[in-house]
Amino acid sequence: MNAIKTLVFGVTCIFLTACNLELGFSNVDLPVQTETPEFIEYGEGSEADQILQHYNFNGTAMFKKGNEIVIKKAYGFADKEANRENTVETRFRIFSLTKAFTAMAIVKLEQQGVINSFNDPVSDYLPDYPRGDEITLHHLLAHRSGIPDHLPLLTENKYLSPKELVAITKDKPLEFDPGTQTKYSNGGYVLLGYLLETITGLSYIDNVSNNILTPLNMINTESGPTIISGEQYALGYEPGFVPQFPGDMSLVYSAGVLSSNLEDMAKWAQSYSDHSLVPAAYNDIMFFATPEAGYGWGVEDIGAHQIIGHKGQLGGFTSFILMIPETETVMILLSNKRDENFDKLVQALIMNQLLDMPIEDIPL
Repeated sequence: MNAIKTLVFGVTCIFLTACNLELGFSNVDLPVQTETPEFIEYGEGSEADQILQHYNFNGTAMFKKGNEIVIKKAYGFADKEANRENTVETRFRIFSLTKAFTAMAIVKLEQQGVINSFNDPVSDYLPDYPRGDEITLHHLLAHRSGIPDHLPLLTENKYLSPKELVAITKDKPLEFDPGTQTKYSNGGYVLLGYLLETITGLSYIDNVSNNILTPLNMINTESGPTIISGEQYALGYEPGFVPQFPGDMSLVYSAGVLSSNLEDMAKWAQSYSDHSLVPAAYNDIMFFATPEAGYGWGVEDIGAHQIIGHKGQLGGFTSFILMIPETETVMILLSNKRDENFDKLVQALIMNQLLDMPIEDIPL
């Protein structure tokens, strides 16, 4: 079986070559529901449900093809100590899925004429930024700036302002000349958030809210709190339900600060199909900006499908979104318990739901 290469930025979709395992799955041919109330579960006993249960998935999951909802279901605990279970309404930290929101906020500025072009140099907005005349918005959006990742350079777990975060990498040497390579950089996306604030005079979250969350009625998406409390939130865990605390959320900022839930992430994905935020022509820019990556997204060909996706992971949370905008196909996984088999789960769901492979033929 041919391997499907890993998407550039964490959309891990590799076919396994191991022999099939006999797991006692039953083939269940369930009717597909076409209209589901916002917070009603669906898909009990389906093949997707069996795969998720096989991997002991802890979180919420949705798979949607057009108007057909294959599965929309919650699994496991939001708060193990309190014995509080996840529901399809539960909010999770989505970490690096935030980057696509940051990219869209920049794209909206270009659409509105606030910035001239994605090829504008950083020096147009931050005149004192080192080599800012060489680094463009496009380089930042497509991970081609050479700016190092700021997270390994952090020395304390405390609140830092956007300006202080930018300062961590500002005077560090670039890892390569801008535009010559592609390398994933949280530091580059931190700079994009700071640019949003500098250009508009509004906070990062106000930019995202005004341009994305409010127009899409994403009422369950927000700048995630550092201290998780409240029945609407999931807590993060390591394997064995060991509590995990990722640190001050200011430190991930526009590279990973958002929290969301299934319904809101489905609205977000739908906006790329119905072009409710920007015209269709922008999809080509955002998804295919370079051969390696788009703006906040990774791209991969799987069978006859061109898959758009991204993964986020930190502090016990793992998030994943996959889209085929032209067919309105969406897979969303939001988990609050780190699992080394998460990527295998994604692969199995892709084989079953996108490639129509019977569950008994999937190497799990």
